[in-house]
Amino acid sequence: MGPGPFTPDPLGSVWPAPFPWLSFGFAGPVPGFALSVVTPPAGEPVTTDQAKLNARVTYAAEDALFALWVAAARQMVEDETGLRILQQTLLLELPGWPADGQVRVGVGPVTSVSFVKYYDAGGTLRTLTEGADYQTWLTYRPALVLPYPGKFWPVVQFGRVPTVQVQFVAGYASASAVPERIKQAILLLTTYWWDNRGDEEAPQKIGAPPGFVRLCRSLMNQGYR
Repeated sequence: MGPGPFTPDPLGSVWPAPFPWLSFGFAGPVPGFALSVVTPPAGEPVTTDQAKLNARVTYAAEDALFALWVAAARQMVEDETGLRILQQTLLLELPGWPADGQVRVGVGPVTSVSFVKYYDAGGTLRTLTEGADYQTWLTYRPALVLPYPGKFWPVVQFGRVPTVQVQFVAGYASASAVPERIKQAILLLTTYWWDNRGDEEAPQKIGAPPGFVRLCRSLMNQGYR
């Protein structure tokens, strides 16, 4: 009889000791991941009026542009720092279990893991149970999903990609909970885009101001990048 889904790897003796969570059928190191947004945030951390006030704009003719800039600036902060600013649901997909058994969620702050699923050796999509099959460490940077003590990641279908799915919620609960540095970075960038629209003679003006870059670097110290 073959190994059960959470039995020790029968070939485990050939693997190095630093990889205690390897399971039978593991195909090698996981080189990357796919990350997609399932449910986007319901709003933005700063309002259009706040962005206009920062730019000292009092008329309404460019409200639609400011709304676009605020959303784009928030996305740029997320891309630069690894943060997810307001709560959103994301799906992490992997080609297999990581070699050290630690599924790293490289964006945050992660507030909850919705599910962990995998395709078993026969190609059936199965759902694991938190507290029995796996555990989470969400305050760690990056957040981790690990096998439950005494358990091993199950066998996955050979040759299939992706084989592992982790859906989770990341981001601050409300705009009031978003750190001020993030809001300041968004305001800096929206004002910069309002003032520099790509039609200047100096091409180096197209992009982001140094203050925005510095704020993003300070935010990256939280450990998501």
